[in-house]
Parts: sequence; C-alpha cells; structure tokens
Amino acid sequence: MAFPVTRDRLLGFRDAAHRRGLAWADVSVAVCARNDEGEAHGMTRALLAIERPLDGLAAMSDQQAHGIGAPTETGGGDTWHLVERASTAR
Repeated sequence: MAFPVTRDRLLGFRDAAHRRGLAWADVSVAVCARNDEGEAHGMTRALLAIERPLDGLAAMSDQQAHGIGAPTETGGGDTWHLVERASTAR
C-alpha cells in the first residue's frame, strides 16, 4: 500500500481482529480510490448490499466518515442508521 499511515491503520485493524480471534480473511475491507464523501457513501451502500452482516465501519478520514453518514437516496435516514440496523438484525 502506497500510503504508510493508511497501511499502518489497516494493520492495526488486522491486529485487533486477530486479538479477538477473527480471521482477517473474514473481515470485509473496502478501499476508496479518492478521499471524498461521495465515494465513501457509495462504498458503504455496496458493503450493506453484501450478504455478510456488518458490525461496524472505520473511515480513514473525516471526509469519508461524513460520506458514510450521508443521507440515503430513498430519504430513509442516513447510512449510519442502515449500518446499525444491519449489525443488530442477527
């Protein structure tokens, strides 16, 4: 990975997953090409569409965090609400 700070953060997430007994291969990781709200929002919607339930999301910047919480296209609240609903539906 070309960005050392991002690489180190991702390795930290990997280490935390391992400490909790999670296989890193079972952790969904999405990468945005740009550091902006729109791309983060689209990636969040894509993650919510997969079969594997989410427990949480981590953004690498404030801009991406804002994109995760952007209003949904259907007006049904923000994306954080959908993440919360997906993680508690199990």
